[in-house]
Amino acid sequence: MALVSCPECEKLISDTTPTCPHCGYRLSTEAPSASQSLPTEIGALEKNTPTGAIKIVGGIAIILISIPFIGVFGLGIFSMIGGFLLFSMGYMNITGLHNVTCPHCKTAGHMTCSAQNYKCPTCKKLSVRKANYLEPIS
Repeated sequence: MALVSCPECEKLISDTTPTCPHCGYRLSTEAPSASQSLPTEIGALEKNTPTGAIKIVGGIAIILISIPFIGVFGLGIFSMIGGFLLFSMGYMNITGLHNVTCPHCKTAGHMTCSAQNYKCPTCKKLSVRKANYLEPIS
């Protein structure tokens, strides 16, 4: 085992580690073995109904206000898209999100309450929900 410099943060790390413990930079491109990918627990459902309701009402108001401005240099279209985004964020606040950890690369993320699969935004690998755990798909 030798110490090498991380290409991202330039701190000294072991040459056998797959990711830098300081910055999370992925050093190896090989996939982790099945023994390293263990199921991870799904966190409790977190809801924020008051904030969600405010975002939904605000989104609807922005959508309605932007309708007369649709023909004005795209101003109405962009504000309408913003209204739909605000509305969907409010919906997510009301229905709730689970905090999850990817069983493949161990990065944190969020999962909707009804989702059965989780695709990690970091490693792009899929996991499936089994009871209160995320199991890696090999």
